Amino acid sequence: MEILNDPLPAEIVDAARNAKGNFATKNAQYRQAVCNYLGLQWQPIGGKGNCFFDSVATALLATLPPNRLESMPDLKCEGALRTALVDWLRLQTEVRDDLAERVQVEIDAELNQGLICSRRGVSPVVPSTREEYLSAVAVDGVWIQGYHWMRAVAYLARVRLGVVINQFDSVIYFGQGDYTIFLYKADAETHFDALVPVLQRA
Repeated sequence: MEILNDPLPAEIVDAARNAKGNFATKNAQYRQAVCNYLGLQWQPIGGKGNCFFDSVATALLATLPPNRLESMPDLKCEGALRTALVDWLRLQTEVRDDLAERVQVEIDAELNQGLICSRRGVSPVVPSTREEYLSAVAVDGVWIQGYHWMRAVAYLARVRLGVVINQFDSVIYFGQGDYTIFLYKADAETHFDALVPVLQRA
């Protein structure tokens, strides 16, 4: 599965580098400039550990035509989407092709790292095997990270997934498809929001 870094116009990159103000101001200016360039609008998403799944579902609902959405009911809400993606990742640990091997490497990079759950009183889980990792990330409220999640969305939804990260000089695209959905991150490590088309379908 392709990963492409598509450079943003120089004026956006230069404006981001020279922006004045605090983090929130510079983040908003950069995000708006990228949205204007791509014909998108920012759709803020709540926390609670499910922001990636909620952002993906929001982007899919705002971007795909009804006939495509009808064919993928498990991808339209955050809980079912998490389950579908974890099931797909689990399958990739059992097959031997180029995509599966790449996913396995990316899952292995998450092992022995503390996984945070948004629920109060839940200590971070530190999975040491792929199965422990997949069981942990299947739980509602557990934060996720890693390129394997983007690959899973692109594959299952048959879309190209673009990730915009604050201050980056390019958009990172995963996969291929007739439609492109976009996610936004204020930094490379934490929260996801959705970027949706300005002219949303009715």
